[in-house]
Amino acid sequence: TGGVTVADWQCCQSGACCRQAGAVAMTPGEWAKVKAAAPDVLVVVTQWEGGVEVSREGGGEACAFYNHACTVYAVRPGVCRAFGCFGTNGTMAGMLKRVGESAGVRRVALKMFDAAERWTKACE
Repeated sequence: TGGVTVADWQCCQSGACCRQAGAVAMTPGEWAKVKAAAPDVLVVVTQWEGGVEVSREGGGEACAFYNHACTVYAVRPGVCRAFGCFGTNGTMAGMLKRVGESAGVRRVALKMFDAAERWTKACE
């Protein structure tokens, strides 16, 4: 498609993804690592079939694990690692909206989460 790929994109740690990710979808394995890295952060966890969505307790537009920088950067989920690969028209909110609207998109997202978890393990 001519877009940026995971291999081409490097995170510049600007916090752009963190500030617009009110909720972050991740695999159970990714959630276990994030929770272990930041056990005192107050969050709301919504279970999905094959995944979870984690948001800041009390709401807010920023990721629960963002405090002027990503506090779980070393174990951030694959969706965070791949943020720049969504292109300028793709946003976390848009992706989550599509996941909520379509069972087919949800299945694809869950496959992506599985791939992201494998990628996360490979990066360790």
